[in-house]
Amino acid sequence: MISTKISSPKNLKGEELKTPNSDFIQWAERTIEHLEQKKFDEIDVKRLIYEIELLVERDHRQLRTLLFELLLDLLQWQYQSDTRSKLQADLQKPQTTWANAITYQRDKIHQLLEESPSLRDIVPASIVRHYPIARALTADQTGIDIVALSTDCPYTIEQILDEQFWP
Repeated sequence: MISTKISSPKNLKGEELKTPNSDFIQWAERTIEHLEQKKFDEIDVKRLIYEIELLVERDHRQLRTLLFELLLDLLQWQYQSDTRSKLQADLQKPQTTWANAITYQRDKIHQLLEESPSLRDIVPASIVRHYPIARALTADQTGIDIVALSTDCPYTIEQILDEQFWP
């Protein structure tokens, strides 16, 4: 039998939050009211911390995902140039679609970094972490022997984020 009971939300330390039955919007609106009215004793501090931690992690995850996708697309752009040229001649669209994906990812990354400049601190580690996966996928998708692809990311952070850079 499948249980339909929803477990109480817990913070990152595993502590149960005070307001498990309220939905997020209702809780957030109530918390905003308490803050505006300086009713600090009415605030579920553990849940507030938990929700803020989730927001931070969400932005980190979004940036890491965009960087991974951008690395993969840049590598494929570089190493599938023959296919890219052939597709462009045959269909007139795939190269544009590919370029649009790269442009979109860069734009979203720039937006995140403008909104939260401190996210720039995770860019180097994210590139180091995600490049090997992007390298392996590129080798698999292009048929290129993986040893032909650099073990270290061939692009600088500046190049990766530069809208004018096309490998």
